[in-house]
Amino acid sequence: DYPFTTRKPLPGMMEFENIKIQLVDLPPIAPEWTEGWVFALIRNADLVIVLVDLASDDVFEQVEQVRSQLATHKIRLMHQASDESPEGGEITKRALLVGNKADAEGAKERGAFLAELYAADFPVLTISAVSGINLETLRRALYDGLGVLRVYTKSPGKKPEHGAPFVLKQGSTILDVAEAVHKDIASALKFARVWGADTFDGQRVMRDYVIRDGDVIELHS
Repeated sequence: DYPFTTRKPLPGMMEFENIKIQLVDLPPIAPEWTEGWVFALIRNADLVIVLVDLASDDVFEQVEQVRSQLATHKIRLMHQASDESPEGGEITKRALLVGNKADAEGAKERGAFLAELYAADFPVLTISAVSGINLETLRRALYDGLGVLRVYTKSPGKKPEHGAPFVLKQGSTILDVAEAVHKDIASALKFARVWGADTFDGQRVMRDYVIRDGDVIELHS
């Protein structure tokens, strides 16, 4: 409700369908106030939300101040983080630009202004934490932005455990799933059967098969 409300990291869990995603609310990025540990936390994050106040006319200045301060600490925000080795210590972080207080007077125009300026750099969303506008859209955007997927395991002759998915990075393989279950299963793994959008039910696949979001996997050793 007022600037500099947050003084220290405040962690919380956001539910998205059948998983939880950890969020950490950080103090504002400002030249005179931001301590070094804030940038260290950002460097280690999987995804960054740049949150700005749509009730204020200075939304452009808010975004540019954050980008400038992060650049000083060799952090660059992008649509897609790079896996390449950073040059000169600079790292890239996948980011979302989120305008809060979407129900404030003039917020719609300010949100459109941000989208016009920054849509090429990263996804732009407008929300209201008070009224709940677009919070479900934000949940989905966070999940998609993390670059992860969910898969489900089952034992032969039994139903999959849909309430307890394994969450892995996109591009993971059957072997990665086995290692997530248990290292002994991974070492003895011979093949797997998969139920998914890109396979016929129970299709036999090998250890290097690349999994898809929502796959049901039966491991055989």
